Amino acid sequence: MNLIPAGRFLMGSSSKIPKSGEDEQEHEVVITQSFYMGIHEVPQNIWELYLDHKSRFKHGSHPVNNISFFDALTFANLMSRANGLQECYRITPQAAEWVLGLDCNGYRLPTEAEWEYATRAGEGGLQETKLDQYSWNKTNSNKSLHPVGQKKSNAFGLYDTLGNVWEWVWDIYEDYPSTEMRDPLGAAKGPFRIRRGGGYSTGSSRIRIADRYALNPINKHSFLGLRLVRTAN
Repeated sequence: MNLIPAGRFLMGSSSKIPKSGEDEQEHEVVITQSFYMGIHEVPQNIWELYLDHKSRFKHGSHPVNNISFFDALTFANLMSRANGLQECYRITPQAAEWVLGLDCNGYRLPTEAEWEYATRAGEGGLQETKLDQYSWNKTNSNKSLHPVGQKKSNAFGLYDTLGNVWEWVWDIYEDYPSTEMRDPLGAAKGPFRIRRGGGYSTGSSRIRIADRYALNPINKHSFLGLRLVRTAN
């Protein structure tokens, strides 16, 4: 995991992308706590240390996929327990509570703001105009997943934040505000969680840093996986 320093950034996009479906209102966000983020999407050989899976394109170095939001939380809790850390989530079949919030020292999903902040990696970070250098996507993936870490990393040393698999984040979907936010955690309630980053079968119009996709948390897809973070206490 690499340390992502606290900071401030513009989240979203300056104009709504036609037919994107989800709000991208540009607004300022302050990340007040540094955090560690996995440099790779969680690969199948790490997931298998804790849980079974039904990933498509089975290969140890490919990202785990075909997992629900609740599967991702369960995995994070198991990794925390195995490493003597706090379990960040209380999980029931249809709901989840983030215990202790950002003060939890265990493994967890990034918030949507943390994910976008880390992917942007500051000024001069990941360049969407050179997408194929950074991502496996519809134009270059040959309709398949690929081992993690083969493309160019961003300025924070993170690989595949765009492409390969979409990544679950914590937040319940809501429209963005127009005012500054500090450590936003998403809506208090609602039916949909959010996935970020695009996948191997995604066209370039959706593999954008600001793109967001609301999804039923029980859904499982071959293009959907996860990346873990920990608050830097």
